[in-house]
Amino acid sequence: DGPVLLVDDLIDSGWTMTLVTRALRRAGATGVLPLALAVAG
Repeated sequence: DGPVLLVDDLIDSGWTMTLVTRALRRAGATGVLPLALAVAG
């Protein structure tokens, strides 16, 4: 019942984070806060 902290260990293209964020919002998340521990490249 609040924002979701979405943690990913490595971001390459960001597509997975985009899809998961979309799914969480469709499931009722009021907000999604993405956090990547590292970025490839």
